[in-house]
Amino acid sequence: MGVRVKATVQAHRADWPARQARAMAELLLDAHRA
Repeated sequence: MGVRVKATVQAHRADWPARQARAMAELLLDAHRA
């Protein structure tokens, strides 16, 4: 169980920058549209 949790946490950490970049891009697009 501990190993699975650690793998899940690592997967979330790896996905975080991509999600952050996507959110930032959406904010920029909204700012341009406004």
